[in-house]
Amino acid sequence: MKKLKNLIGHYIKESLDSLLIDQISSILFGGIVTWIVDKKIKVIDDSEIPFNTKLFILFCVFLLVYIVSTIFQLRPNRYKFRMKDVNILVEYLGNTIRVKSTYTFSTNRFKTNRMYTRREWFSDEKFKFETLTKGYKIEEIGSLGNTHEYYVIFPKYQYFCETKEFECEFIGSNKKRQYCNFYWYDVVCPTDKLTIEVHIPQRYCTDKIELKSFLTYEGSDGSEKKVLDFNGAYKWEIKPKLGWSYKFEWFWSESELHRITKMKKKFLT
Repeated sequence: MKKLKNLIGHYIKESLDSLLIDQISSILFGGIVTWIVDKKIKVIDDSEIPFNTKLFILFCVFLLVYIVSTIFQLRPNRYKFRMKDVNILVEYLGNTIRVKSTYTFSTNRFKTNRMYTRREWFSDEKFKFETLTKGYKIEEIGSLGNTHEYYVIFPKYQYFCETKEFECEFIGSNKKRQYCNFYWYDVVCPTDKLTIEVHIPQRYCTDKIELKSFLTYEGSDGSEKKVLDFNGAYKWEIKPKLGWSYKFEWFWSESELHRITKMKKKFLT
């Protein structure tokens, strides 16, 4: 309970800090633009213009810039980022699972220097999560059950006009064979392109896969399912819909299913 309370307190503090920093940035940005307008536009320097009128014009410029800057900050309260391209490579190796993710993205905020992410993994198995792009770092927030939360820290502030890319890798131990026979991706922010590629040695799986896309739950109205042949590697290229989930499902071979059943009995007794 204390751990949950600390996590909630952390999120509230981070939100308030972020809002304060962005508002200060908006004020400074508005002040700089207003100063430039005052120095560069001749009509404002015209001595025939009354001081009060000049002051009013500059105030309007500042207010306009401040409002536009604030809009950039308020919009992402729901969608902080836009993913231009997300590439996921999943490798099932029996005792080990490796998931390599590459994100090409922009921010809807005026500026930001981190991205929230989380990974699900079994609390009784070892795992490693790290970035592969120079300058980017992983900062752990906390864990609750099998859910592990992080910030990806950028090497410097990223502004709304920039597009960046980073790559991260998750490696998890699967000695107890608890990993399910699918990879699931939820589209939680606007995403232009999603690619899920899965590699599995054929001794672990059958020759069929199912590609499922749905809103809220499997089998919901408008959901889709494709059954395809599988030779151990397949790349699924998707034009994703916001709020939808995409599930790449395979089927265990008899030998792997026997191994999974055996391991479950061993650790339950």
